[in-house]
Amino acid sequence: MLALVAEDDDDIADAIATILSSVGFESRRATNGRLAVDLAADERFDLIVLDLVMPGGNGYIACREIRAMNIGTPILVLTSKSGTFDEIEALETGADDFIRKPFEPSVLAARAMAMTRRGDRPHPRLQRIGDYDFDVTTHCCRRDGELIELTRRESEVLSAIAAAGNRAASRERLLRDVWGADFDGDPNVVDVYIGYLRKKLGRSVIRTRRGLGFSVAAAS
Repeated sequence: MLALVAEDDDDIADAIATILSSVGFESRRATNGRLAVDLAADERFDLIVLDLVMPGGNGYIACREIRAMNIGTPILVLTSKSGTFDEIEALETGADDFIRKPFEPSVLAARAMAMTRRGDRPHPRLQRIGDYDFDVTTHCCRRDGELIELTRRESEVLSAIAAAGNRAASRERLLRDVWGADFDGDPNVVDVYIGYLRKKLGRSVIRTRRGLGFSVAAAS
């Protein structure tokens, strides 16, 4: 599992990373709010631990921007502030849970695991991709009444790319999410299925983002 730790204090960030490591997380570090948003946009995390008071955009702003990108990763907010309204505002901007500093290591570890079990916020069954309405349950796309049926694998690839929101879905991520972590075949299978989808839906529906991966066209 991978966690993003957004905390500008080195000692606290190291302590958080150590606690998360004890329950199976690797950690990436962001020292300010802007970097936290950028990292969340570029890589898929299983958990985001977000300090409220940081330079380069505070935690409220970072949380709001992350949610605006349709990123459903669980967000755990940490703060030394004691006001009730701070907690309310953090939750209203999209955080899932809230812990005040100083915190007990066991409590942070337990909260992190509980949030990971809940997983990302659910994505809707119907997704608008370019000119298409994509049904993740029936594996069908419709455009102006025209029905385009996708195979299960094609649907899984399209759904995984769409789930990344404004982020790019890397080939490595698609292989892991669609084919499984133990897949040892040719990684070019991703490109093969991207080709199938483009043939059925048009080349503009799935966009290649050089060096990053793939993203879907914005809803029209």
